Amino acid sequence: GFESDQILRFTDTEAEGQQPFKADLMRQLPEFLGKPGPNDALIVYFSGHGFRDDNGKLYLAPIECDPAKPAETGIPVSWIRDQIAGCRAKFKLLVLDACHAGSEKGEDDLPAATAKDLGEPFRDLEGVVTLASSTADQKSLIWDEKQQSLFSYWLNQALKGHADDDGDGIVDIDELNEYVYDNVTRSAKSRFSRAQTPVRIVRVG
Repeated sequence: GFESDQILRFTDTEAEGQQPFKADLMRQLPEFLGKPGPNDALIVYFSGHGFRDDNGKLYLAPIECDPAKPAETGIPVSWIRDQIAGCRAKFKLLVLDACHAGSEKGEDDLPAATAKDLGEPFRDLEGVVTLASSTADQKSLIWDEKQQSLFSYWLNQALKGHADDDGDGIVDIDELNEYVYDNVTRSAKSRFSRAQTPVRIVRVG
């Protein structure tokens, strides 16, 4: 539902300059987040791996990340937080689909950070709601049949309109959260015999 000029997309299969390399992300993201005005809404979606360094500092892993060199090759979560905090959009939705079961990047080298861990630094930001794919003691499941994660599949279904519980043509944040939570927890148990519990992180007061 967004115009193409309102989307900044980084994936492994995009053309040069739009793949998730650290330099490209850190150059283009601040410029993009400077565009929304005070009446706009923003969605930031990350699917990938997060980790901590020896001092507990959180990082997101770009495509060339070497977890043995977090400061040089990782993207600090504190930096992402500052960029989102500085964006003028009235409402900001941060979606973190991380700590996937079976992921290989960095898991054996440094402690993996869960989706909830990565979302906690954003809790106190005004106007920001974070949806994390799993709790601090869970892995996020991959749904091979759908060629995406379990969490992202149900998130997409929700945003297509299936979460519009009251039929008003709008999927609000409560409907989105309830739909994703219900379907992820149910599907994880019935299809994978595992527990996965999405978490909403929001400022209180």
